[in-house]
Amino acid sequence: MRKHLTFFCGLIIWIVCVSMICGTPAFAETDAETDAETDDVVPPSDPDGCRSALVMEATSGDIIYEFNSREKLAPASMTKMMLVLITMDRVSSGDLSLDTPITTSAHASRMGGSQVYLAHNEVFPLSELLKAVLIQSANDASMAIAEHIGGSAEGFIDLMNAYARRMGMEDTVFNSPHGLPPGKNQESDITSARDLAVLARTLLTRHPEVLKWSCLDSEPFRDGKFIMTNTNRLVKQFVGCDGLKTGYYQSAGP
Repeated sequence: MRKHLTFFCGLIIWIVCVSMICGTPAFAETDAETDAETDDVVPPSDPDGCRSALVMEATSGDIIYEFNSREKLAPASMTKMMLVLITMDRVSSGDLSLDTPITTSAHASRMGGSQVYLAHNEVFPLSELLKAVLIQSANDASMAIAEHIGGSAEGFIDLMNAYARRMGMEDTVFNSPHGLPPGKNQESDITSARDLAVLARTLLTRHPEVLKWSCLDSEPFRDGKFIMTNTNRLVKQFVGCDGLKTGYYQSAGP
């Protein structure tokens, strides 16, 4: 049941991020008379203001609802699900451990956006940086991990795209490890609701233990000197929600 709730919540977040939904959620039944006649809630075929949506049952992979699910859009920080998948695969294979020390480069320390304010040459165990990625959506922690695994941001991005191809994510091209808006002469990350569903299901199937981090509403970092707050407000407001990842920047949509 927790897996089902995770996927439902995670992909509702996709709708919020790319669809500019305001007011009544896309799945709410607004006709009281119709609602009284049946227990089945039938989502609208063209939800008002929604650009793309997909809800998948995590165990079977069955699609419960979709609308325009192959439209290519910017995923913002939901890009970080691929970073977590690759990292946890390396942990499972023994190439890394959760105790592996990760050193922050000067480049990683300058990421900006959501962060845990890593300093150049500051060192944390991988587990702490993964928590920072999944709770705080920390861009500096994401870059530090990516550079450690890939040797450089570019090397890790190549690895992300190789994963995407093997997973059949046909609408996806990654251009960053974190999902920040592209800078000058850079391209945006691009994906679709369908591809994000594939990615999220793969991550949960292989590494369900990441939910122990993504479900936390808040968590101390740097010996409690900084308190991370989950960017997914549903984990506090919706009983049973355990993540998985949010994403936002202005041109990607609220």
